[in-house]
Amino acid sequence: MNLLFVCTGNTCRSPMAEALTRYKLEEKGYNWDIEVFSAGLATQDGLPANSKSEEVMMREKGIDISSFRSMQLTEEILEDMDLIFVMTRDQRDLLHQLFPEHSERIHLISVVDDDDIERDVEDPYGQGYEQYKKTADMLEQLIDKIILSMLGEENEDSISK
Repeated sequence: MNLLFVCTGNTCRSPMAEALTRYKLEEKGYNWDIEVFSAGLATQDGLPANSKSEEVMMREKGIDISSFRSMQLTEEILEDMDLIFVMTRDQRDLLHQLFPEHSERIHLISVVDDDDIERDVEDPYGQGYEQYKKTADMLEQLIDKIILSMLGEENEDSISK
């Protein structure tokens, strides 16, 4: 299974989501055949993660994303993905419009939340450390729920090992 996280620049939110998901799957001992990627709607290939994203991930989560490099979203990338999670309703709507053939696999990341209320994960770009931390914490909670939905309800305690 291939998972993709999409945001605008692929330097803040989606790299954090990618890293958190990999951490949860690899470091926590889940032996699934899952590859995790991220891409941006308006970026160029090869940019590093935002320095505040790097700092928050290392300091708050113990995850090093210093080797991360951005990737521009293309239709070819979408074709290879089983699940595609976007950060905002506008991004979801745009991708549904541009790539209707992939619509059934494109989801707003917050809809995995228990109440199914559509919430955007706001872009912390240009803001302070606390906003990046808040974004990382929100992404971690949502990713826990994504993994839980893949594991099933009976394994709820294993997510937050």
